[in-house]
Amino acid sequence: MKRTPSVYGVTAVGTLLLFLLAGCAGMNHTGRNVLAGTAIGAGTGAVVGTVAGGDPATGALIGGAAGALGGYIYDQSTSYHDRHYNDRNRYRYQGHDSRYNYDYRRY
Repeated sequence: MKRTPSVYGVTAVGTLLLFLLAGCAGMNHTGRNVLAGTAIGAGTGAVVGTVAGGDPATGALIGGAAGALGGYIYDQSTSYHDRHYNDRNRYRYQGHDSRYNYDYRRY
C-alpha cells in the first residue's frame, strides 16, 4: 500500500521550518558564522562518515563540532582584521574607493 503524506503533517513540518528560519533572523555575526560552520561541518562529516564505511551520525557530530570551532575562529580573525584596519587608517567606507574619504569627525 502506498503511503501519502497527510496535509497536517506537511503543514506541521512547514510551520516548524518557518519558525526555525525566523529564529535565525536576529543573530549577530558570530552566531551566524558558528552556525554556518556547524552546518557545513555536519554535512561534510556525514558524507565522509558514510563514504568511509562508518556511522554517518558520528561523522556529522565530529564534523559539526569541528565546523563550529572553525566558524568561531574565522569570525574572530575577520573581526580583529576589520577592527585593526579601521582603527589604523581611520577611513570610512563611501563607495568603491575609500582611500580618499577621510573621516574628519574623529578629531
